[in-house]
Order: sequence, then structure tokens, then C-alpha cells
Amino acid sequence: DAYMELGEIQDAVTYYMQAAEDNENQFTTPIYLMKAAMAYENMDKYDKAVEIYEKLKKDYPKTKEGMEVDKYLNRASTATVNP
Repeated sequence: DAYMELGEIQDAVTYYMQAAEDNENQFTTPIYLMKAAMAYENMDKYDKAVEIYEKLKKDYPKTKEGMEVDKYLNRASTATVNP
């Protein structure tokens, strides 16, 4: 989160993804994946965000993030089509 606040979004994504992958679980992994996807959206890398949102939907459907992911997935998918 510190990297996001500093505006170093790519570094933030790197660490969010590392945190999501280091100790995969149903609690923290979806949180980190959501943060990474939103950071990608901030960089206008909607295709990357869509990939992560789809992973959330598929692998973590019963988590808070997984249940709310459709609205974010739609937004990122639409931005990819209409940049």
C-alpha cells in the first residue's frame, strides 16, 4: 500500500501479486488480488485487471471479493473495449 501512496503503482502490483501467491488462502489472497487488479486499472492496463478479476471469480467465488467481482470485471472489460 505504501508504494500505491507514493505513486509507484507497478511496484505496488508486484508486491500485491507476490503477497497473493506466497501464502494462498481464502482470506488474504483475494484481498491482494483485488488490490493488484485495481492498481492495473489505475495504469490503464485493463486486460491485466480483467485476468485477475476472472481469477478471483473462478478461484475465490465465496469470498467477499469474489462475490463482488462482477461489477469490477464488467468495468474493466468495458474499458478494454472502449479505451
